[in-house]
Amino acid sequence: MIVCCYNSALRLEQTLFHLANQKFSKPINWEVILVNNASTDNTVEIATIGWKKHFCESANFRIVEQPISGLSNARKKGVDVAKFDIIVFCDDDNWLQEEYLEIAYDIMTEKPDVGALGGNGIGVADVEFPEWWDDYKGDYAVGKQAEGSGYINSRGYVWGAGMVTRKKLFLKCFTAIYPSLLTGRNGEILSSGDDSEFCFRLLLLNYDLYYEEKLLFTHYITENRLTLDYNEKLLKGHLDAYSILYKYKKILDFKNKNFIQKCIHLLKICRQLVEKCLSRTGANKMRIMEELYLNLKFDFIPCDIDYKKILRFRKAAMKS
Repeated sequence: MIVCCYNSALRLEQTLFHLANQKFSKPINWEVILVNNASTDNTVEIATIGWKKHFCESANFRIVEQPISGLSNARKKGVDVAKFDIIVFCDDDNWLQEEYLEIAYDIMTEKPDVGALGGNGIGVADVEFPEWWDDYKGDYAVGKQAEGSGYINSRGYVWGAGMVTRKKLFLKCFTAIYPSLLTGRNGEILSSGDDSEFCFRLLLLNYDLYYEEKLLFTHYITENRLTLDYNEKLLKGHLDAYSILYKYKKILDFKNKNFIQKCIHLLKICRQLVEKCLSRTGANKMRIMEELYLNLKFDFIPCDIDYKKILRFRKAAMKS
């Protein structure tokens, strides 16, 4: 269990309470690692007092420091020091239902093909949700991630909130040579997409994504995050990440085509190149050439550095 914290003092009480009250029908070894990610408030003090207050004798609790800001850096630190292979990322405002860890453990044990497992988020706030809430709650990791339990590879991702994965896979997907192309949340900067990038890398390595509707967590959302201004910043963070995530999707889409589909697609691209290239601007010509290179060779694309990085990562990770 990894809880990443940045100035989390006002949110940790209920999070720790729900972790300490996990119930098990069988013995399971587990731990709680709280990563203090460059906090400037009394997060560490509150965490120490809170865990003692809600003491759980079945789990070891420890606090580690990650002075380099950014959610992806905090998660990497937590994974590095974790003792066990199955990892649960619990945000500092996530309240896990009391059977969460046992359900997660059972699924990950029974399904070794699953690289990332996601659950069902329930939104709660101290104020009334705004009228636009139902249309945008998914951006806050609230709601169902699928119609029912099962594999959701076609969705492409599970939320980072409450995500369950494996230490060996996380360390394989993000290395010093092939780091994340997205930073995730960084202090008050609402960057996003690092959890989706992790899922795309898992899919590139032929692991599956799974959704379990019985895996429930409550997402506590403070009043300041329910303003239109915050929502616009959140959506901008998603949009900024899309330029990178789109390239993962393009590679995966082509990878999953059969031979005939690939040939048909290549013929269409070549026809587009012949019919439209002469009338396009330089930028649009480049996009056509990028897709042609990608589909024809499925190799390093000389005109786009991000495609290079993604394909080099896959080639290296598949060998390891």
